[in-house]
Amino acid sequence: MKKNRVWVIEAPGKVDSLRAALKEAGFLHDRVLATYGRLYDLPDDRLAIDPNNPNIVAWQAKRPDQIRKLKALIESADEVLIATDSD
Repeated sequence: MKKNRVWVIEAPGKVDSLRAALKEAGFLHDRVLATYGRLYDLPDDRLAIDPNNPNIVAWQAKRPDQIRKLKALIESADEVLIATDSD
């Protein structure tokens, strides 16, 4: 049975290289999505972490369109792989 895999990478310039490497390795149906950098930022105008409740962090969406695309792909995926950059 074929797995529906989604690869998430940061740099859009690396999408074609990863797709080519996956195809060469036999993963012909894997999908790749670039986030175009960070998806979220911490707010500039206030403390992002509540010292009384350190489990709550105030995130601001930086790339809402990419977040929507990523969410749609992940919802239909059997497996999600995150390919991080070394920087």
